[in-house]
Amino acid sequence: MALLSWQHDALRELLDELPASVLDDGVGDRELARAVRATLGLELCWHHADEETVLLPRLVGFSSALDEMCASCRAHHRTVEAAALDVADLARAICLEGFADPVDWREACEALRLVLEPAMAFEDDALWPVARRVLERDDREDIAATLRARAEGRPEHAELLGPTAASSTS
Repeated sequence: MALLSWQHDALRELLDELPASVLDDGVGDRELARAVRATLGLELCWHHADEETVLLPRLVGFSSALDEMCASCRAHHRTVEAAALDVADLARAICLEGFADPVDWREACEALRLVLEPAMAFEDDALWPVARRVLERDDREDIAATLRARAEGRPEHAELLGPTAASSTS
C-alpha cells in the first residue's frame, strides 16, 4: 500500500500546481498540460484500477462495515474520474492551442480538489489502516508485489508525455 500512498502524494502535488498553471489571460503551460493529461487521463485510472482489482477484492467479506467502505471507495473513484476528465479536457485545449478559459480552468481544478482530497483522505486515514489490520502479512506482501508488477508493465511518465516533453525534462 506504500505505492498507493506515494501516488496519493504525487496527486496532491499536482493539485497544488494546477490552478496557477493557466494565467489570467488564459495562456497555459503546455508541458504541465501534457503532464496533467497523462496523470489524470491514465495514471489516475490505473491507480483506481489497481485499488479496485488488487486491494478491494481482498477486503470484501470481512464485515459489512468494511464492505460499505469498499463500496464508498469505488463511488469516490467514479466521482473523481468525472472531475479529472473535466480538467484533462481543458488541458487538451492547452496542449493544442496554448489556451484555456482561466475561469473554467480554476473552477474545474477546484471541483477536482473538492472530490479528490476527501477521497484520498478516506483511503489514507480510514480504509488503508483497516486493511493493514485485517489482512495477514502474506496477503499484504502479495498485494504489494502485484501492485509493483502491474506498475512495471506500464509506460514511464516521460513516455506518456511524448518525445518533446520527455527530452525537455531530461
